Amino acid sequence: MKACPKCAGPLVQLRSLNLRICNDCKAEFDWNLKPGQPPLITNNRDRRAK
Repeated sequence: MKACPKCAGPLVQLRSLNLRICNDCKAEFDWNLKPGQPPLITNNRDRRAK
């Protein structure tokens, strides 16, 4: 788990909102995918061989 850059508290990952929020100071940070990275939330059908 990553630490908050402001207070070093634990970051909670809100995957469906592309957001991380600090559990201690409540600071919010964008959490975007890298180019070409598959989405974290997907349908199982997306993983089937085509």
